[in-house]
Amino acid sequence: MSAFVNGVLSYLTFLFCVTVHEFSHAFAATRFGDETAKEAGRLTLNPLPHMDLFGTVILPILGILSSGAVLGYASTPIDPRAMKPRRVGPAISVIAGPVSNAALSVVAALGARLARMALESVGSESAAGFLVEFLRGARIAGIRVALLSGVLAVFNLLPAGPLDGALFFRYSFPDSQAAAALNTGLAWMVVLVVFLFVLAGPTYRAVEAMVASLGGL
Repeated sequence: MSAFVNGVLSYLTFLFCVTVHEFSHAFAATRFGDETAKEAGRLTLNPLPHMDLFGTVILPILGILSSGAVLGYASTPIDPRAMKPRRVGPAISVIAGPVSNAALSVVAALGARLARMALESVGSESAAGFLVEFLRGARIAGIRVALLSGVLAVFNLLPAGPLDGALFFRYSFPDSQAAAALNTGLAWMVVLVVFLFVLAGPTYRAVEAMVASLGGL
């Protein structure tokens, strides 16, 4: 596979996983009475309304070109004041994103396993050439989605800055000094540096092991 094709597939995988993540935020918020995301056109699995010029276009492409790693983000507007119950609604709405990515990772890994099992039953007969190629592509796509979505789930649970982990604590414990401290720029930079230089490798290996187990790799 050429570097260009691999880069395109990495970007499309990222866009799909981020879209599921943002849609889940919007869906949960709407269920708790907040129509902000719906009115903004974000209650959809169409990736276009969720895209941000820098976060979902420029930054991911730069990451792919420089290191092959997909880095990026998107955001969904929600209004915690419009949700009921006041604490439960916002907390579930923000945690819905990483939970959806975790669920997507498991489903995609299981899908890759089913594709592998189907390949073994079909074999490599020339009459079934199209089906074989389709199943191979589905297996590779499942593995890609499972890996990236799993890493996104863990990353977004980090308890600092604008990430869902920090927002979850902020909405769950609005009067907590610890929750306030997690949302400072300093805490965000420290957690981000620790993740990138210390935790990124172990996180990827842990997700990879999970995907290998569920996907029967």
